[in-house]
Amino acid sequence: MSAQGPQICVVQWGPRGTQAPYPFNLGVFLNIVEDDMERASYQRLSNLGYRMQPPPASVAAFQGDYGQTNGLTVTGKLDANTMKAIKTVHDACFHRLAN
Repeated sequence: MSAQGPQICVVQWGPRGTQAPYPFNLGVFLNIVEDDMERASYQRLSNLGYRMQPPPASVAAFQGDYGQTNGLTVTGKLDANTMKAIKTVHDACFHRLAN
């Protein structure tokens, strides 16, 4: 834990009536590293559920899902337009959760 608090929160869940250990979990980055755009983009992709390996697969999946509305081509490359779209989608989702 840093002086700022925890960096990741692990959310666990399962079908109704399931008891621990739960079959599903997702580590959610709480403090996005804004001074490193590439790292921040991968953290946001992870929060959005894009956790494929190798990482270009996550980028390509996001581009496929959001490319039409954000003018992206599916390349698997983390270019400036893709990073901007990832931030926009992520921040809109997390803004709704916070309010």
